Amino acid sequence: MTNEVPVRIPVDLDRPRYFTLDLAAVIRWEANTGKAFFSPKVWKHMSRKDAVLMLWACLTTGDPTLRPEDLLQLLETNKINWETVLASVEKLDFAWGNLVITYRR
Repeated sequence: MTNEVPVRIPVDLDRPRYFTLDLAAVIRWEANTGKAFFSPKVWKHMSRKDAVLMLWACLTTGDPTLRPEDLLQLLETNKINWETVLASVEKLDFAWGNLVITYRR
């Protein structure tokens, strides 16, 4: 049985974008939070700031010009389709679950 990790998840924000869970996103997130991505403690007690930084880190693979402040502005001004974002976060969570399963093998 093969575990395939979906690494590009489409999401329609201010324009069509992709959440990409890759090593570059992990490194960006760790650099901006000072936390270890693969620590279960981090995922059990993730702050809102860390969650926004995770979304940002996954979006910047496709758009390196996107800053955390840009994403916060999109979130705060309601210029996004929340149903789409939540569905994408669920897919990202699924990808993370598969990544952990694959990583532990």
